[in-house]
Amino acid sequence: MGRLPHEVMLRPFDFSDVAALVQAVQENQPFLVRFLPWATPGYGAVQARQWVQASLEQWAQNLGFQWGLFRAGAILGAVGFHPIQWDIRSASMGYWLVESAGRQGLMTAAAAELLDWAFHRYRLREMWIEARETNRPSQKLAERLGFERRGHRSDGGSILVRYRLLSEAWDAGRVGGYFGSLG
Repeated sequence: MGRLPHEVMLRPFDFSDVAALVQAVQENQPFLVRFLPWATPGYGAVQARQWVQASLEQWAQNLGFQWGLFRAGAILGAVGFHPIQWDIRSASMGYWLVESAGRQGLMTAAAAELLDWAFHRYRLREMWIEARETNRPSQKLAERLGFERRGHRSDGGSILVRYRLLSEAWDAGRVGGYFGSLG
């Protein structure tokens, strides 16, 4: 695992990203909808604007954030925290990539950046990832980052595999030496 390549930027979404977000989802819709029920054929500017607005409100309320992975203005994917539960210092992480950006280590590097933020800036105690039982790439990412499988649950339409990572495990290096390899 390594850092993001210099040509890939990880940053918060804003309204100027709406058109690129729509394009990324529409061009990758058949791939994305297998894992993300919101990636419908009708996904457009209204849905993208609503999502960016919700992301900005989440950030303003200190409940987490959604960041995009960008290369040359194109959106490669997104990674972020679902609302932080400050009372128990816990959050879950969600992420997605366009099909052509897979298997390059981009999401592993981006997710590791956010985990470091979660545990060192926000001082969270635990992070969770839920992946559909059929989404083996997402499960592998959780495992690469040191998450432990903690069971499963149904969301009404599919089975979600649950993973948890404690801050102590992250700091103890159970992440395959991710930050140690950064030099």
